[in-house]
Amino acid sequence: MAKSALRRVVREKGEAYVLEIVTATTLKDSELIKLRDQLIIDFQKTLKVDSLEGVDMGMLLTALQAENPLERIAFRKANSQAA
Repeated sequence: MAKSALRRVVREKGEAYVLEIVTATTLKDSELIKLRDQLIIDFQKTLKVDSLEGVDMGMLLTALQAENPLERIAFRKANSQAA
């Protein structure tokens, strides 16, 4: 569920945008802060970690990609129903 949410944001905004928001140290816009907080929670659930401290960019990128064909099918099915 969390990984699907991450991939949905990536589809809308792009990988670079998601990674930039998650790694940003200072944000002023309250909407961006809310988005970052939700993205961090989704990354933590996907990566099964308590904190993103020590998580490198490679791990974040891996979390945004499908691991196997069944996961891709489930993602497409979920997103075709949501749209």
